[in-house]
Amino acid sequence: MKPERLLVPLWLVAMGSLAHAAPACELDRAQQLFARQPRPDADIAALLSSCTGSTDYRVFLLEGLMARDNHRLDEAAALLEKAHGLAPREISPTLELALTREWRDEPRAARVLYEQALAADPKSRAALLGLARVARAQYHFAEADRIYRQLLLANPRDVEARNGLAWIALSEKQFDLAHDGFQQVLAQSPENVEAKDGLNGIDNSWRYQVDLTAGATHSDQGTAGSGGIDLLTSLDATGTLETGIFHNSSELPSAQLTEQTLLPSNDFRVGYFWRVPSNYNLSLSYDYRDHSGLPAEHWLQAAAGSYISHDFQWFAGIRESFGAPQWNNQLAQAGLIGTVAKNWEVVGTGYYSTFEIAGPGTASHSRDSDYAFALDINRQGPGNSFFNIGAGYSPDIDNFDIHARAVLPVGARNALLLSVEHISVNNEVQATIGWRCYFQ
Repeated sequence: MKPERLLVPLWLVAMGSLAHAAPACELDRAQQLFARQPRPDADIAALLSSCTGSTDYRVFLLEGLMARDNHRLDEAAALLEKAHGLAPREISPTLELALTREWRDEPRAARVLYEQALAADPKSRAALLGLARVARAQYHFAEADRIYRQLLLANPRDVEARNGLAWIALSEKQFDLAHDGFQQVLAQSPENVEAKDGLNGIDNSWRYQVDLTAGATHSDQGTAGSGGIDLLTSLDATGTLETGIFHNSSELPSAQLTEQTLLPSNDFRVGYFWRVPSNYNLSLSYDYRDHSGLPAEHWLQAAAGSYISHDFQWFAGIRESFGAPQWNNQLAQAGLIGTVAKNWEVVGTGYYSTFEIAGPGTASHSRDSDYAFALDINRQGPGNSFFNIGAGYSPDIDNFDIHARAVLPVGARNALLLSVEHISVNNEVQATIGWRCYFQ
């Protein structure tokens, strides 16, 4: 047999061996299976495994979607980033990566991607809905409202846009408007889960929170009873107004963590709090502290805080006290809040105070200062429950502080309030019990 006649059969044998060793990438088949319900993930994964080394963005897109659906969000984000990088002008990987960023609670990154998708296709409904969700998450309600209304102009039966408007109304404490919106969706789509969740959300929301408290303070100097009422009014999604009045039966000398003062006979409080969840917060409050036989005391407090990362926040505040020389002092505080597990936080706080010291038998005064630090552990949830335990120490006055607080829900609209604190200076113990009511 001549050598050249052997070339064809040897070539066929070689190609057959290669085909057996490396099956062809059946990406189109995998894509077809992806649309089936229920989806055969095992079969799809087997088909995609033969696509190792492929530069087709669809390989990473399908793998990323399966990872996301199985709540492997870090893996999904990495795979979808590859798909987006391989095909930056394709809208599908852009949208899926944006949605994954939403699931990972990364609204800023999601916003950039949705805006990229809209630059490629300004009428993309998926991109518009995504951008509206991100705007809601960032509390940019005017932007979200505009997008939803744009979608409803294009299609008055767009239930997702209708739901979105109802959720905005709920966030803004417009309960009647939210109720009507969700009911309109259910009239059109009786099994719509999001609208049903919205109606449940209305039932569990409140505009007013009232705390009624009573307690006692006992120290080496005596015992004082106390009572108070505190009202929080939610003005909208971000603003809350506080008004309160508190009474003590005796003006006992009482130690705080960094200083000693007197309990006021009456304390009238008003404050405003502005909070954008997962972003930043600001507050300003004023206390008028009435004393029997002494000049009135005034407290003016301001505070701010923001997120450093997903799991860490910073906060800082200052309190200015004035009204008479013995009341003139300042208290500054700053700290960090770290999320260590779901619903669990660790809070570290540092305090620095400066205050007046009267000269013995004279009208002269001088300034002194103290510092202190505290560590707290908080648990928020489930629901409206809250638990706190913490301790603090001030080296300058050798003062230890141990405290605990609990909010225990009783049904959907009420809660039992408990708190106790021990302050080593004067061997002081403060204990309160209270009742909280929520209503619309």
